[in-house]
Amino acid sequence: MRDFFFRVIYCITLCLIVTLTGTLIVFGEEYSAAESFSEEEPTAEEPTDTVIPGTDDPAAGDQPTDDDPTAGDQPTGDDPTAGDQPTEEDPAEEVIIPVATKLTGVPSKLSKDTSAKVTFTVKVKPADGGRVIKLQQYDSSKKKWKTRATYMSEDKHKASVKVKLAKKYRKKTTGKWRVVAPATERAEKTVSGVCVVTSRNIKTYKMSARSACIYCADTGEVLFTKKYKTRRLPASTTKLMTAVLLVESGKIGGKTRVSAKAASTPWSYGRLREGDRYRTRDLFYAAMLPSSNAAATALAETVSGSTEKFVKRMNKKAAKIGMEKTNFCNPHGLHQSGHYTTAFDLAKLTAYAFTKDEIRDAMSSKYRVIKSLRYKRVWPLYSTDVLLGTIKNFYGGKTGTSPEAKYCFTGVYKYKGKTYVTVSLNARSAAGRWSDTKRMHSYIRKYAATRY
Repeated sequence: MRDFFFRVIYCITLCLIVTLTGTLIVFGEEYSAAESFSEEEPTAEEPTDTVIPGTDDPAAGDQPTDDDPTAGDQPTGDDPTAGDQPTEEDPAEEVIIPVATKLTGVPSKLSKDTSAKVTFTVKVKPADGGRVIKLQQYDSSKKKWKTRATYMSEDKHKASVKVKLAKKYRKKTTGKWRVVAPATERAEKTVSGVCVVTSRNIKTYKMSARSACIYCADTGEVLFTKKYKTRRLPASTTKLMTAVLLVESGKIGGKTRVSAKAASTPWSYGRLREGDRYRTRDLFYAAMLPSSNAAATALAETVSGSTEKFVKRMNKKAAKIGMEKTNFCNPHGLHQSGHYTTAFDLAKLTAYAFTKDEIRDAMSSKYRVIKSLRYKRVWPLYSTDVLLGTIKNFYGGKTGTSPEAKYCFTGVYKYKGKTYVTVSLNARSAAGRWSDTKRMHSYIRKYAATRY
């Protein structure tokens, strides 16, 4: 009996020991897991389930966690739908797409005296609360643009600034400029087209003429001026238009009969007799070299039938080639009320006439002999251009002289591949128009061919 009792106690003790040992083992494993959880942070590649203290439900919504994509009451940085409290990583934040910038007001060409102010107003859209505008000049030696001035539009709603090209940067004849509007948060950067600025009268000369100019036939630039848009009497430089219409009529290869009106034209010295006949080309040279008024009248009648009809064609042609302040009343240039031009307009006419082969030949001819077909009268023609053959690169021109217009001359000079027209109108003396012309040739050599 005693043995049985001891055996029962032994079994109970053994069971207690086994139970206690198992409990200790389980507790040790849980304790190790807890230590591991506290020392290692879960990564994006190894997500872990985190239980909020005080609840056994990991999906509880009353206290949302960082990993809860459905939490809406308290948005976090990981919530793409949160709008009440956006963060830096919030993709729903406003995205600004810069718009194109429009810049206006920059001219393509400007021509001013060096003493004159050169300004223009630039407008930029959008204003974007005020825009920076940079004025730049091209430096050809370094082949890059240099900023000469920076402006800031004060009006935040309408960007408009007045830029000024400083005189110290316009020491050369021709320069290239542009305007740049840098980019902003809401607008893109833009660059204007190139503005070619011609600075006239880099050097000031004392001129005998009342009006004068240097005109580049290749570019249309006016490089030197003296009241070049003021109306003046053109005298026989008018005959350049008569020559142009004759050449373009196609009748220069024909024959011309001298009318009574042509023969009696003032200041013709009886060179042409009524009823005589000439080759039209010969009368063309008579009008161009010694500047015969009678020959000019005869040519006008050959082309149009009458001087009245011819004058209409002269004015129509003048308008077509851009002679805006010119009006012709006759084909020879004798003084007549309402007959006028400007140095600028005459330069345009000279440049246009020089494109005709026949006129170029006549302008550069010093001497020619013609003979009438009926009376066999021989007429030696001498050019009134005293500079022919004395100046290199000088191609001749057309003189004009009258008591009212005084002394005029328009000629062609070439330098470094460009063609220039020099005009001297209403000079005080014959010597004055030639000295004016030489001074303008000097200007071309020293300044007009220079570039930045």
